[in-house]
Amino acid sequence: MAPPLRATAEAESSSAVSSLSATIPGGTQADDLIVVIAGATSSNLFNALSGFTNLANERAGSAAFRLGVWYKVAAGTEGGTSVTPALASGTGRMVVQVRVYHSVDPSNPLN
Repeated sequence: MAPPLRATAEAESSSAVSSLSATIPGGTQADDLIVVIAGATSSNLFNALSGFTNLANERAGSAAFRLGVWYKVAAGTEGGTSVTPALASGTGRMVVQVRVYHSVDPSNPLN
């Protein structure tokens, strides 16, 4: 069973960019699970996202589309701060979504 969703936030670019910021929801609390999902019309890799563990950095077959997924357990100070997925090179139209879940096991948040 999935943990309860506390809050979400998203951002979308209307033109090609190399990075895009989204704000982590203000209600994020210590031990919440923060998941960042980014998509770009690019075949280039996403850079590492500082402070987050990478789950996926995948190209959709031969299409020029890249999906990145990262997560971290919140310390409780992240609410209202920005997270900025960035392509290692090039540009593309991007979308970023931040999902915050509560009632997770902080030592094994993806279980």
